[in-house]
Amino acid sequence: MRRNLKKVLTSLLALAMMLGGMVGFNMPVRAEGETVAYLSFADDAWANQYWNDGNDYSPIVVETAEVTGYGQYTVSADLTGTANGFGSTLAFLDVEISNGETSYPNSFMTIDSVKINGEEVTLGKTYTSSDDQIATRTNLFNGWVSEITAGRTADGDATDVTATPVDVTAYPEVKTIEVTFTLGDGVEAFAAETEAVAAELPAEGTPTYISMADNSWSVQYWNDGNDYSPIVANTAMVTGYGQYTTSLDFSGVEGGCPDIVFMDVEIAGGETYFPNCYMQIDSIKINGEEIEFGNTYTSSDDGIATRTNLFNSWVAEVAEGRTAEGLTLADVTATPVDATLYTAIQTVEVTFTLMEGAAVVAEEEAAPGVDLNGVYHAYFGIQTPAWSFRNAWNDATYGKETEFFNTITGWDGSDPISKGGTFTDVEIAGNGTYSVSMTGDFDIAGDFADQDFFNLIFASTDIPLSDEIKITDVNVIMDGKTVYTFADAFLNPDSTEYIDIQCANLWNADLANGELFYYAIPTTSVEIQFTVSGFAYDNASMTVEEPAVEEEVAAPVEESTGLSTGMIVVIVVVVVAIVAGVVVLVAKKKK
Repeated sequence: MRRNLKKVLTSLLALAMMLGGMVGFNMPVRAEGETVAYLSFADDAWANQYWNDGNDYSPIVVETAEVTGYGQYTVSADLTGTANGFGSTLAFLDVEISNGETSYPNSFMTIDSVKINGEEVTLGKTYTSSDDQIATRTNLFNGWVSEITAGRTADGDATDVTATPVDVTAYPEVKTIEVTFTLGDGVEAFAAETEAVAAELPAEGTPTYISMADNSWSVQYWNDGNDYSPIVANTAMVTGYGQYTTSLDFSGVEGGCPDIVFMDVEIAGGETYFPNCYMQIDSIKINGEEIEFGNTYTSSDDGIATRTNLFNSWVAEVAEGRTAEGLTLADVTATPVDATLYTAIQTVEVTFTLMEGAAVVAEEEAAPGVDLNGVYHAYFGIQTPAWSFRNAWNDATYGKETEFFNTITGWDGSDPISKGGTFTDVEIAGNGTYSVSMTGDFDIAGDFADQDFFNLIFASTDIPLSDEIKITDVNVIMDGKTVYTFADAFLNPDSTEYIDIQCANLWNADLANGELFYYAIPTTSVEIQFTVSGFAYDNASMTVEEPAVEEEVAAPVEESTGLSTGMIVVIVVVVVAIVAGVVVLVAKKKK
């Protein structure tokens, strides 16, 4: 359902092997040890493509190569036999080796030559990687890779590597593609993150001290080598995890320290010697008396000195740090000491225990709870075989807050276009029977040339998931006639926040992969009618006219398209893994 699974679906077929081993997927598996090099590609009209997945892509002619060891190989594709004698500008191109990661781990494919239409192509710097740890691949044009985070090069240098080394815009007509590469040893070019390693602590240890200043900045101490007499600083040498006490004495200052504008306790070089440490504040004494204080956290401003803020009003919001208990960011504060309570300060003493710390985590937002006296909404949703669609209301790219939500969105190449349609959504105010629909002049008849049923028919709601709310008696109505009824609604198990009613789903076996019921392609309307119960009040004013019931029609026998449902499901999962930020609308596998 997302933008254009049309755009990414086929170009990501080559990635589908990543989930081939998951339970419940019927995907062709190559013979163990079989290593074949091949091109995967699609043009931007998605009319010409090849994916070495066992399907028939004639009249495209491809030449693969059996990989028998390190060495040079050539693979190619010929599109001159297609309807136009060529394909349009490439939308995706890579060279792959099936089972390459298992047969030749840590290998690198040096691209020796890329020819399009017999012409040598100027090439950017490439890298070799794998999405499933099975097939080895080198991207030659993959616009869906926004950031390269893993891969190998010949020397381990990732400088200037790109997922789009071929300038496809230079070739608006593609007749032939030929790639020659040499398989050899590669070096990982993206270092894995490692835990910080502590530097060797000097035998005498490293000092801990209090930093402090008053509002006028006339009384202050910073352990920076300057002379702050008559203030007396009593530092302590930190030699390892354990308890330490440090203090400041202002008794030699006339009137003492007038007030507090800043105060913390620090360890010189603490981040170097004790990475990931936490300073648990055991005691704070001002003028010899224990004071109360809030939850603290330990951090560093420079990656060198470790600090725990005791009063730092310049930190408006704690963004990172460490604690012992794994408190949330909302639980800790940069001003645990109430500075307004203390004036004419003579002494400050802090005792803390240095220990291993845990990252302060952001507070998890509680899932929205359902208001049984509240008012909610339901929105009609659909997707055709040609990927014309109306997405869920909360889809970030094509949802309720976007211009695409009020029309069926189709595609002209890579450009979204309106295909008409009028949507009737509904306010859900209490228990009752409701309906959402698509009517009007919608231009989708041509979307069913190769498949005579919808990919998706659904109603997305903003009702939070709850065991209290029940959806029953779901009628699917085409051109005014009921074609199927669900006694209990089929809810999308992948929807983690809101109730999503699904009536048809090409990628869900529980819904017969979109073929649970047969219907003629609608020409005037598609409607979903459903009953809601569980609210604390009824919508007594609602009446819905009962639709006519259509006689059961036997489903016609179709020839196989050659693309297995299992393969499609896997493809769609891969699409979801790469096209981030798009709300899922499928149950078993997403689109």
